[in-house]
Amino acid sequence: MANESHSGSNDPHDKFESGKEHAQQAAADFGDAARQGAQNVKSEAASRADDLRSQASAKFEDLKSQASQKVDDFKQAASQKTDEWRGQAEAAWDDAKTRARTFQEDGEQYIRENPTKAVAYALGVGFVLGLILRK
Repeated sequence: MANESHSGSNDPHDKFESGKEHAQQAAADFGDAARQGAQNVKSEAASRADDLRSQASAKFEDLKSQASQKVDDFKQAASQKTDEWRGQAEAAWDDAKTRARTFQEDGEQYIRENPTKAVAYALGVGFVLGLILRK
């Protein structure tokens, strides 16, 4: 009977060994599950990081493109304004040259038509300037 008590399923030593094996198996299963979970989290984090990097890169390229377009627009607008102002300046210069030429021609014509008056005006202006500059 002593043999029967050791070989039976009611033996505390067998129960302990069986419990120990179950605990070891559970610990191993838990460790495997934890490693698998950690690997899944790591993979998911890497995937999301790659997605965020891709999105950030796309945003950067989009902003870079928009900035480049704005610079091009500004250059074009500045070029148009420069051309416009150049045209206005050339027109004003041509107008000033025409007026000066006309004033000179009118003065020459007046002197030819009225030489006595022109000499008298010149003497009068010279006299007044002499008085002013003497002081």
